[in-house]
Amino acid sequence: MNALLRYQELFALALEGDGLPLSEFIDKVRLGEVSLSEVDEIVEHIKQPYDGLPCSLRAISLTCLFQMH
Repeated sequence: MNALLRYQELFALALEGDGLPLSEFIDKVRLGEVSLSEVDEIVEHIKQPYDGLPCSLRAISLTCLFQMH
């Protein structure tokens, strides 16, 4: 599965209250199990709509960015 699609699914789960799968995905990114090009794609996806996000979602987005890099 495309890493960006997987991230989007896991982010949606986190919004519903289940953040563990997203944390596990971030661990895989940090361990190098996700290619850098896919990580770049995820980062670009996060950066694009950031300004329009509510404050609570901005915090989650920033946390994901910091943990992946």
